[in-house]
Amino acid sequence: MYNQKTKKFSFNMNKAVASLLYVCQDVNNLYNIMKVFYFADKLHLSKYGRFMFGETYIAMDKGHVPSSIYDIIKFIRGDGSKQFNEELKNSFSCEDNNTFRAAKKANLDFLSQSEIECLNDAILKFGKSHHFEIFNKSHKDHAYKVTSHNHEISVGDIVDSLDNKEIISKYLNNLYE
Repeated sequence: MYNQKTKKFSFNMNKAVASLLYVCQDVNNLYNIMKVFYFADKLHLSKYGRFMFGETYIAMDKGHVPSSIYDIIKFIRGDGSKQFNEELKNSFSCEDNNTFRAAKKANLDFLSQSEIECLNDAILKFGKSHHFEIFNKSHKDHAYKVTSHNHEISVGDIVDSLDNKEIISKYLNNLYE
């Protein structure tokens, strides 16, 4: 759901974990994982008017970082400040600080066909892409460029980076009125 007052989507932990497991079946490099999520969410927003699981993105030195996904990964690595269910650590293997693998299959019951479609698209485009190629694309993104480093990227700025920004903006502004 989209909250008109906060201008944010509601976060869904089950969808986030299922999405991370799904992505980590094919993408294992931390940098690529982060970018797959941003570009999948951006595509899903453009096509379906919402983020997949309500992620919040932060503009960091190396580009867009999905805040909750990164918190989950840091928890799995053992260097995070946020706590999650300990069972989560059994769902992934962490070979080093930058290599993650799914230790079990994603529960696809938590993901819609549209979410799987957008994740697949981003995995195909960015899952195995070279760091510099993704870096250049993500740093040219309007939402990233207009956000101060280490600050939250607003949904509005992500909408403004879309080709169909007028339609999505109108949709979000009238979603629950």
